[in-house]
Amino acid sequence: KYYLARLTEKTGLLCERTSPNFVALMNYSRKNRQPFDIEHIIADTYHLYPEFSRKDDFEKMRNNIGNLILIEYSVNRSKRDITIEEKMPNYKNQNDLARTLVWQDFPNDNHLRDFAQRYALTSYSKDFRGPDVNSRALFYWELSKEIWNVDYFVEIAGLFSTEKKEALSQSL
Repeated sequence: KYYLARLTEKTGLLCERTSPNFVALMNYSRKNRQPFDIEHIIADTYHLYPEFSRKDDFEKMRNNIGNLILIEYSVNRSKRDITIEEKMPNYKNQNDLARTLVWQDFPNDNHLRDFAQRYALTSYSKDFRGPDVNSRALFYWELSKEIWNVDYFVEIAGLFSTEKKEALSQSL
């Protein structure tokens, strides 16, 4: 949730908006529960994805970071396992990171449009599949590099050589 909250806040800032900020996204109180919840864009509907012959491959794709966003808790809990086509209109009233899924529905929002074009984002209205999840994961990676100096962390941790890093980027 921390990672998605940082991405959500950064997207809002780059779209020149101030809310929701990181604190609001992470806030938790027993009285109000969590105001924001992790949403799986692709619902747990394995039978709708015949391109996956094994359920564990579907689950791996479904739990990929590119398939996750933060939305309001009450919206997420009320929509559960509905189809992509049914979900997309709900993202219009959410934070800017969620709205990037349907950015073309906001032709007069210059900040959101410019942001989506800067990152070469696709607008989805009826379909969101495995390749879209991978594409969105790469978008998150690019956005992460604007929040954190990712190369520095990789270098000091000694986790990846340049070749391994390039292979990782290509596999996402």
